Amino acid sequence: MTALISQDAFWIPEGEGKWSRPLRFLPGESGWVELMRLDPGVRLGLHRHTGLVHAYNVQGSRRLCTGRVPSSPGCGSRSSPAPPSSC
Repeated sequence: MTALISQDAFWIPEGEGKWSRPLRFLPGESGWVELMRLDPGVRLGLHRHTGLVHAYNVQGSRRLCTGRVPSSPGCGSRSSPAPPSSC
């Protein structure tokens, strides 16, 4: 017998219009790989990353607090941890 599981069962709600789907946890608590899903028009609050970030847009685009649009569908970007004075 095969159990059918909805694809939505793998998405974790993180707030209004935001979900994440963990794909892999890296060894030694050094990080993780996830998919992030946002409803159109959802804005993430100002935040910083303590390590490197590799972002790849599957669909849609994003705008940084500086106004720069670093990627659109099919494009990726990489950024270093943000210094305390950014934005």
